[in-house]
Amino acid sequence: MNPEFLSANGSLGSRVAQMRELIDELTRMQAALLVPDWHAIELHASRQRQLCHAFALGELTGPNEQQKHEEAEGDSQGTLTELVSLVRHASYLNRVNRALVRRQQRALRILSNLQARRAATYAASPLLTPGPAQPLLEP
Repeated sequence: MNPEFLSANGSLGSRVAQMRELIDELTRMQAALLVPDWHAIELHASRQRQLCHAFALGELTGPNEQQKHEEAEGDSQGTLTELVSLVRHASYLNRVNRALVRRQQRALRILSNLQARRAATYAASPLLTPGPAQPLLEP
């Protein structure tokens, strides 16, 4: 991340707080995906959208004079380092949540196939589908 961009576009302290809140929501989403609790998933996804919108809005509006003064007095390098670390952690949690969502989608496809009784419960990849039957031993 570019430090000039961050300092010109919002208080680092508020960004760190927003990122921590987003990480908390991502962690709660993992628990909801593992259960699965569809109502909680919807609530956490909505809250994540709100936090991302607030983060983007902070980038557009920029800091006010008081925030600029607070940043000048505070340890902005340490805060910036913490923000970078939090962004990396949020990115990791996003990848974990994406994998959990794919797992739930696969489970739902399997259940849908079972209910329809029209397809196998686990569809093999076309690359793994065997060709015509061949004898095990050549005569």
